[in-house]
Amino acid sequence: MLSDLKMPQMDGLALARRILSTIPLTPFFLMTADDSVHTKAIREFGVPCLIKPLSLEELLARIQKVIGRPLLPS
Repeated sequence: MLSDLKMPQMDGLALARRILSTIPLTPFFLMTADDSVHTKAIREFGVPCLIKPLSLEELLARIQKVIGRPLLPS
């Protein structure tokens, strides 16, 4: 699951809390332009934050690391 931190109805930390309490093994990433949220997200939920702007290569590498297999053919 990839979510932005700031959303209109629910912030990304609340979404992470809701999803991970229901399906704990869900790979979850937060995107944010606020670097200070990174520590809170990891400490409370073990959820890595991707700091915006981020490249597609960085996103794919982080997802690949979590799921343990390549996302794109070599």
